[in-house]
Amino acid sequence: MIHTELEDDVWIGDAPESAADVDALSQQGVKSILSLRAMSTEREFSSREIGIAATNAGLIYLNFALPSANFDDFHLNALQTKLDLLPRPVFVHAERWQRAAAACLINHFADSESTTAEVWKYAESCGIDVQDSELRAAVEEYATT
Repeated sequence: MIHTELEDDVWIGDAPESAADVDALSQQGVKSILSLRAMSTEREFSSREIGIAATNAGLIYLNFALPSANFDDFHLNALQTKLDLLPRPVFVHAERWQRAAAACLINHFADSESTTAEVWKYAESCGIDVQDSELRAAVEEYATT
């Protein structure tokens, strides 16, 4: 479920699919779960159920649905605020891990003068498949705005 760890104890991955997945995150030392998917997303294991399982496992759970369209500075600033306030390590997920990775990468580099090439180099050093088309599209779309 965890795909990689980014800076400062920010872990990214796929959404938990069961209470056992949430318990496993707790056993791995995760203190908080930040969901970037919509609460209304109908799934077998809903955002609400993840929140309940997180609470039962002693974790902090926060749902912050990012718009399905492109990332913007307002939402990225709000994401950074949430990451700053949540106990670490924090596990960040979206509907697919690539969206969580894109949001966290963009957030990490938003205030820097880094090039897209430097973002990809950093992502590779974290073990992220930078050839993933969804991830590349999201990061490069933000970089050109």
